[in-house]
Amino acid sequence: MKKWIFFFFIFFISCSNKDQKFCDCIKQGEDLSKFSQQFFTKAPSPKQLKKWNQLKKQKKRLCQDYQEMSGEIIREKKRECEE
Repeated sequence: MKKWIFFFFIFFISCSNKDQKFCDCIKQGEDLSKFSQQFFTKAPSPKQLKKWNQLKKQKKRLCQDYQEMSGEIIREKKRECEE
């Protein structure tokens, strides 16, 4: 338990500034989600499906460094992006 507390302490000290790449990852995820919402009411056209795949690839590329982060750290970093 003490190791986790130490890890979080070091992490927060080292990440006191906003992580722009993480903020870009969050924005890309929101854009993908907004774009995907239209498919709940109708099937995507081939053009829309192509755009969806592009957005998904961009999100995967932007977010690859953050896949193993805990939910608590993600929420904290997201708050920093919103400031």
